[in-house]
This record gives sequence, structure tokens and C-alpha cells, in this order.
Amino acid sequence: MAYSSRLLDALDDIVTELETITTGNGYYNSPTVIRAIRPAGKVVEPPEVGVELGDEELIAQTVRDDVFHSETQVYIAGTVSANAPMDADASELVEATEKLRHDIKRIIASIFYKYSTAGATWSIMKGSVYVVPVMGLDENRNKAQVWARFKIRVWSMDTTLA
Repeated sequence: MAYSSRLLDALDDIVTELETITTGNGYYNSPTVIRAIRPAGKVVEPPEVGVELGDEELIAQTVRDDVFHSETQVYIAGTVSANAPMDADASELVEATEKLRHDIKRIIASIFYKYSTAGATWSIMKGSVYVVPVMGLDENRNKAQVWARFKIRVWSMDTTLA
């Protein structure tokens, strides 16, 4: 029997959406997308966007505790680099970081809209989406990351969580 989980289905959907970040689709970057977040120094060929699921709260929705919602943190971290370290000339790294920040915010807004429709099995929860840039990373100080965090709700799972 194939393994099934609505939470993993939601992660698959998020990865698929992140993979649409391409210059051909009007974004600034065409990053590699992976299902892990790596430290900037471990990213060999930026740009790269990683995604991971975080803390999950399983909430019973019925008296019999046989229907659940899952509220789960989603973390996205994108990494870019510049030819010059921040100490020499920060402008290239700042521009690359801001372009990646724009791409990540744009795709999150797209996901929010697409998966908030009737019939969706999950959605981004209304509330805050946090986006934080961090520059001057790696031993050469020529990499930056943009971190994003938001919470999703997976709707009406039975006791198999499928």
C-alpha cells in the first residue's frame, strides 16, 4: 500500500509551486528547489530554495476524536550569492537578496490565493507571513539567505491522516 498523508501532499504542492519560480515565469531567479534547508556555506550553486515542515499541532474536530485538522509551520530558506564579499561592495549581494525576497513573497502570495479556494484540502492560515533577509554569510561573506515562515492548516483528516 502506498504511503499517504495530507500533510505530505501539502508539502508536495508547496514544492511544486516553488518550482515555478523561474525567470521564464517572470521571476528574478530560477533557483534549484530542495526539500531541506541548508546553511548558506553548504549551498554550492545558488540560487537555491529549501523547504521544510516544522512543528505540527493535531486538533480533534469532533466529539469522537475521529476528524482532525493539522496546523503546521512551513519554513522556506533561499540562498543567493554575489561575486564580491559584503566587505568590498555590498550592492550586488543586496540586489540579489532583495530579488530573492520578492520572488519568495510573490510565490507565497500565489500559494495563499490558489489553495484558499473551496474544495482545497489545505491552506495557508490567515495571519502573519514572516520574511527575513540575512546577508554576509559564508566564510567569504558573499552569500545571503531569505527566510520565510508561515503556518498551513490541513483540513478534515480521518484517523489515518489521509
